[in-house]
Amino acid sequence: MAVIFPAWQTSWTVVNQCTGSGSLICRTKAGAGVLVPKGESREIVGDGSGLVPRIVNATTSVAGITQLSNATHSDSETMAATPKAVKALADTLSGGRLLNIQSFTKSGIYTPTPGTRKIRVKCWCAGGGGAGMSKQNRGSVAGAAGAYAEALLNATSFSSVSVEVGTGGAASADGVSLDGGYGILC
Repeated sequence: MAVIFPAWQTSWTVVNQCTGSGSLICRTKAGAGVLVPKGESREIVGDGSGLVPRIVNATTSVAGITQLSNATHSDSETMAATPKAVKALADTLSGGRLLNIQSFTKSGIYTPTPGTRKIRVKCWCAGGGGAGMSKQNRGSVAGAAGAYAEALLNATSFSSVSVEVGTGGAASADGVSLDGGYGILC
C-alpha cells in the first residue's frame, strides 16, 4: 500500500499496524519512497521533493549509523572497532614466547631485553625464623613460610627497575624461649 505525503521539508514517524502481509510505501507524488514493513516503524524526513529514512546514531539498543574507530582502549558504546583495532588487540593479547628467565637471589637491577612487551614476575618472599624452647621442654617450633605473589606486567613502561631481595627471619638461639625473627622484605 502506498501512502502519499506532501512534498514538505519536515519529518514524520510512521508505524505500520496494518493487517495482512503487506508493507507501506511512504512517498511524495513525484519523489522516492521509504518502505515500512508490517509491525515496524520508521522515522522519515521530507526534503521538499521526496522522502528518505531518518538516519540516527546507533546505540546499544537502537540501530543506526556508527563511527568506526582504530582505538584499542575506548569504552564507547557508539563507535565500532575496525579490523585494524581488533588485530592490534589480538597482537597485544597473544601469548608471546618465553625468551629469557632471570632469577634474583640478591638485590640488583632488572633491564628488559629489547622487544620485551610483557614480563611475568614471580616472588617468593622470605619466611620467618623458628621459635626456640627452653632446655627443659626440649622442643622448637618451625618458622613460617614466606608469601608468594605473581603478576604479568607491561614492560614497555620502564627501561629498568630495582629488584630488592630480602632475607629470612633469624631463628631464636637454642635453649632460649623466644619467637624467631620476621622475614625481611619481599
